[in-house]
Amino acid sequence: MKYRICCISIAALLATSVCGIALAREPVHCSVATPVASPVDDAPAARFAQPPAGHGPSNWAVAVPVDHSPPQVAAQPASARGPVNWNVAVPAGRSSAHPLRQFARQPMPQLVQQPMKQPIRQQSPAAPAGRILSVTVPAAYQTPAENVEQPPMPIPQPELAIQHIENESIATPAVRQPETIVDTPFLPELQPVPPDALTLEQLERIALRYNPTLAQAAMAVRAAQGECVQAGLYPNPEIGYEGADVGLEDTSGQQGAVFGQEFVTAGKLRLGRNVAGHELQQARRGRQIQRLKVLNDLRIACYEVLVAQRTIHVNQQLLNIGEEALKVTQKLRDAQELSEANVLQARIEARTASVSLHIARNRHTAAWRKLVNLLGRPRMEAAPLDGDVEEELPQLDWEGTLNNIWSQSPELAQAWAGVRRAECNVRLQCAERIPNISVGVGTKWDTPAGETLADVGVGIAIPIFDRNQGNITKAQAELIDAKNEVRRVELDLRDRLASAFEEYDSARQTVATYRASILPDAKKSQDMIIAHYPDQFDYLTLLTAQRTYFAVSLEYLDALGQTWSKCIEIDGMLLTGGLEAPGE
Repeated sequence: MKYRICCISIAALLATSVCGIALAREPVHCSVATPVASPVDDAPAARFAQPPAGHGPSNWAVAVPVDHSPPQVAAQPASARGPVNWNVAVPAGRSSAHPLRQFARQPMPQLVQQPMKQPIRQQSPAAPAGRILSVTVPAAYQTPAENVEQPPMPIPQPELAIQHIENESIATPAVRQPETIVDTPFLPELQPVPPDALTLEQLERIALRYNPTLAQAAMAVRAAQGECVQAGLYPNPEIGYEGADVGLEDTSGQQGAVFGQEFVTAGKLRLGRNVAGHELQQARRGRQIQRLKVLNDLRIACYEVLVAQRTIHVNQQLLNIGEEALKVTQKLRDAQELSEANVLQARIEARTASVSLHIARNRHTAAWRKLVNLLGRPRMEAAPLDGDVEEELPQLDWEGTLNNIWSQSPELAQAWAGVRRAECNVRLQCAERIPNISVGVGTKWDTPAGETLADVGVGIAIPIFDRNQGNITKAQAELIDAKNEVRRVELDLRDRLASAFEEYDSARQTVATYRASILPDAKKSQDMIIAHYPDQFDYLTLLTAQRTYFAVSLEYLDALGQTWSKCIEIDGMLLTGGLEAPGE
């Protein structure tokens, strides 16, 4: 009879609260059930401690429209003593994927508090059907209808509203011993990749097509090809008109045509083609260098985006824990169990978590902007990425990596091409000391004599003053410079590898330590406190363990991102700077 009276009272209260409100385009429905556990609430409720005998739960079912924020609950059963479950119905067609996977796969927009656009109405047969998810509040925080305490539910943008609610069951702690415990596991298994997720191969194709530095490098190769063609062309022959003795004896004199040709000696054309050919090889190596720079920066940016998305999620959890701890501390202070200093400390931790979340969002925004800039599509809209930052890290050793770089580095190959070009240029400049031969042939008509005449001429320069000695000296200096450039590049590669390998090894060791001991220990400590709560540990101890676990998880993510960045850099021949001009 008591339960029946309770249900009738609550139904009357709800009817009063919704009276006079016009029907909305997509109504939000609300229904009150008898104090019997709902079958749809069994799975979520299994995560929380069972209420004492006689404290049966009361279920609220709230439908959230597709384009609206989650509603604020208007009333609670005054007679209910057990935990109240707000069951959020997700309309058909909404994604039911695990929100952590969506946080790890798609860029995170800013979470903005938005007012409700639709009032809460009674359940209508036309209301959209959906799944039921649970959000539980302890019985100690249930208040009469006239003093309803709203559940601490952060309201994101409409598109992420259901994801945010589905992700976490929000438990408001009691002053003494709350009956519900939030256990949020870190980095669970990811959902299947969304069909519209961008893969690394797709991003690489976009970058190879639109990045302007690659077009510049390609044009440098084309220019070198033109130089190579031009260096092998033979001098053009000459043709001209020649007249002599014009006006002699009132005649036109000798009139005719002449032909001339310069013959190149000492194999200068072949040597010139060799020089231009090595310049072409240098340009091709430069294009390969620029391509690696773009792809390496692109891959690093992809992992930065993925890590930033995961970091946003972890910081959001830390902020929730900080705000929860602040509420509990304030309740304990009001009960004179803690001092004001404890409240101030909890407030500092909550504000620090809020700042960290803001920084994480800014990092994600910067990572995405950097990514689309490398793609050459700065106005490209954010899209989910297909990638896993926790995949197996590659094993690198110093000697093997150094030998691989020395044998495959395009920078070193470009330097050696410069040496070969300089050697050919020295031979070319030495051959330039030998002059070319010029030959001319002409035919004329001698008008006074009435005869046809022929002229033949051969010319050659005498190298008395100009023996090309200046160009030979310059070419020899360039050869010495090119050989030293090879040595410089080798030392520079070793130096850059030393720095990158040190950072890689340190970051990888950090990741291995976190995976092997720190994360498992933090998780084990949290699980032990949860298992013996509230018999042996109080609620503040539980919140402290959760904060420690998530803080350790953030440090692990930072080390993971650093490890991947250095792995890609080392595997990519230590080449970065995808937006630098080719050759810089």
